[in-house]
Amino acid sequence: MWRSLVAHFVRDEGAAGSNPVIPIVVLQQYQQLLQQTDSNSQFERIVLDEIYQRGYKLPDAVQELIPEANCKPDFLYKEDGIAVFCDGSVHDSPEKRKQDQIDRDNLKHSTSYHIIVLRHDEDWRRELTKLASL
Repeated sequence: MWRSLVAHFVRDEGAAGSNPVIPIVVLQQYQQLLQQTDSNSQFERIVLDEIYQRGYKLPDAVQELIPEANCKPDFLYKEDGIAVFCDGSVHDSPEKRKQDQIDRDNLKHSTSYHIIVLRHDEDWRRELTKLASL
């Protein structure tokens, strides 16, 4: 989305010598968020890169604890009330899935966050389109 706005800006203003600010700011935000991802989660970085490549709104926070739920989603869209969980292969065991469900139920009942779960072994790219309207 922002990319089409930037392309329009560059096409209309680029000839005048203006430097588009939007892509620089977005790139810096993306790089900062990438550094904050879980170093053990390649899937989390893949998802963040997909969000960036699609031009979707980037998360406001990565790996931020929500104290009232004692839960740490992978990505938070605070203003939009969305918590995103990126479940790589470490989340495949029945025990981990059960704990994940408990944590997410706690988040759901303790806050007003809408929860999106992206599983590595499911069509997570289709699920990611829920972020397109942000």
